[in-house]
Order: sequence, then structure tokens, then C-alpha cells
Amino acid sequence: VSHSLYYVHNANIMNVMFVAGQSFARRCVFFKSSICSRSLSSAFRAHGHRVFNSSLANWSGICCSRRFEFKHNNYRMMSCESVSPVATATGIRRVVNDIVVSATDTRTYRGLELENGLTVLLIHDEKATKAAAGLDVRVGGYQDPEGLPGLAHFCEHMLFLGTEKFPVENDYHQFIDSHGGSCNAMTTERSTRFYFDVSVEQLEPALDRFAQFFIAPLFNADMTEREVNAVDSEFEQYLHNDGWRVGHVFSATCDPAHPHSKFYCGNKNTLWTSPRERDVNVRDALLLYHGKYYSSNIM
Repeated sequence: VSHSLYYVHNANIMNVMFVAGQSFARRCVFFKSSICSRSLSSAFRAHGHRVFNSSLANWSGICCSRRFEFKHNNYRMMSCESVSPVATATGIRRVVNDIVVSATDTRTYRGLELENGLTVLLIHDEKATKAAAGLDVRVGGYQDPEGLPGLAHFCEHMLFLGTEKFPVENDYHQFIDSHGGSCNAMTTERSTRFYFDVSVEQLEPALDRFAQFFIAPLFNADMTEREVNAVDSEFEQYLHNDGWRVGHVFSATCDPAHPHSKFYCGNKNTLWTSPRERDVNVRDALLLYHGKYYSSNIM
């Protein structure tokens, strides 16, 4: 596999790969032999492509020296020279290069779907003076467990306070700040978003720290009350925000059976006082919440 592996755009044939490399004089399309009927093989030959049995078990192939589009009965296959190489060991399931952008946009875009289900949009901008990254988890206040309003928001706060790989409190903040960057996060009804920017040279170590939020956070018990107070401080600020007040009126008056009726900001009463009165361990609830919902297939 020293050559680049490419996915082939095709509508009806599965298990197809497009192979090209510097040592290949021609491009080759390989496909499962089980789908290559005699009529299909004949049709390929009629279009000037050589069909052969490859050294790969159960695979047949077509050689061609140019970009081509092939149609036969219900089959349609098109080799695409613009599709990006997919290394077999990278865990990438799919690459998308044909992303629609503005005609005046000079940046380069590439979409990826990883084997774990996580979807990625890569953007390259030669004029950028900083690097940046963000991650959206499609889980938010709607998923707050009964009896713990604001747990999704509280989880967002606690993720910044240390991970197994980087256990020192505020290590992430200090690293970002010391390299000319900034970071923040927000929790909505349906999603939780994390983002940062940093000097270009420090993107990789910043991403390493960032990724640990979603892999192995510590949720240190001795930091719980202090961070509850931080959430409560946000709640107190929102009390004087007219937009937030209108939204809360809507939540308070909608169907109680609908998740939008939940109080997803949270405060000290919902995350500290009331749970302690009911002998509910908020840290245990955080671990359960993170383990259940922070999954790569919804990121």
C-alpha cells in the first residue's frame, strides 16, 4: 500500500477503490469480482478498458490511462482524479472535496468522515495568521437528566479543569493564552460547542489538549462546588438580559412534556443545594452523562 488509495464516485457498485501511484503507468479501478458479470466485463472491454484478475483475493480490475466515466445498464462508475488520497491506517472512512463555496472564497476545503463516525471540515487559508479549531457535540440542555437541570452546561465547564493526560488545572487555558490564542465554549438546547484559536506553530499541541476533553476528563470532585458557583454567576448575569428572559418565559410556558421546558442554564440550587438534599452525587451524574452522550458519532 505504498501507493495512494482513492475512493471512486459510484452510485451502484460497492467495494470499489481507485488506485494511482508514481509507479503506475495507468490508473486502475478495482472492484469485487462477485459483481463483475460477463456482460459487465464485456462492456468495460468495449469501452477500451482492460479487465483482469488482480493479485488481490476476490478482486478484479480495469486499467485506463485517463479520467473516465462508465455507464452500463444500472451501473455507473466514474474515476475522479480530484479525490484526495486515503491512507489505509488513518481511520478515514470517506473524503469529500466537492464542497460548494463562494466563487470569491480562495480557501481550500476538505471534508472527512472518520471510522468512529466523527465528521470533520478542514479549511486551509494561506493568509491566516492564526490556526483555529472547534468541535460541536450534538447534545445539550434537552438531554439534562430529570432532577439535574443544567447538567449539560455544568459538564461543559468541568471539561476545562483537567484531563488524565493533562491533569494540571487550567493547563489548557494557560497553553492557549501563552501562545497568543483564546478559547471558549457554549451550551445550547441541542448542542455544546468548544473552540479555540492559537498561533499556527502550536496547533498540534493545542489540539492534543483540546481532544482530551472528549476522551478522558477528570471531573475532579474538589473543583465541583467552585465550578457550580461559576455556573450560578452566569445565571445571575442572565437575569438582567431581556433576550434570555423572553426565552425563559417561552420555556416556562411551553408543553411540560417537551424538553424545551427544561431549565438548561442551571444554577447553584439545581446543581448543588437540591441534589445534596436528595443525596444525589453530581460528579457521578457527570460521569454518566459524559460517557453516554459524548460520542464521536454525534460530533
